[in-house]
Amino acid sequence: GMRPRRAGAPVGYLSESALTHLLAALPVDASPHDLRRALRSHGRRALGLAPSVLDMIIDHAEGVASGNVSERHYVDDDRMDLKRPAMRAWWDLVEEHAGKAKFDLDEVRAGFLAARARQKGREPTVQT
Repeated sequence: GMRPRRAGAPVGYLSESALTHLLAALPVDASPHDLRRALRSHGRRALGLAPSVLDMIIDHAEGVASGNVSERHYVDDDRMDLKRPAMRAWWDLVEEHAGKAKFDLDEVRAGFLAARARQKGREPTVQT
């Protein structure tokens, strides 16, 4: 799950499994791999993001392009100066398309909450 922000830390911490569990509860067929693939494909095609920036975001290398072994082991810089604008552009693109999608938000919410309850070993509650 999401751990609260520690004193002095700019953000909280999201466990590796949290995104997987949340995606599994959505009424869609998607995985973290699908999200990475979508970012890689559309980030390049639709947003014109540089492959090196996408590598830093997708390849689990904190601020280091995948082929740079020295940087990976010796540099302590998360390169948020490059990641933040790329992720903002990605967010804006996703928001634009999500806004055009046709779905019943209450139905999605109910399905999500029921799936999360089942994941936690509880009976889903019916909300009216």
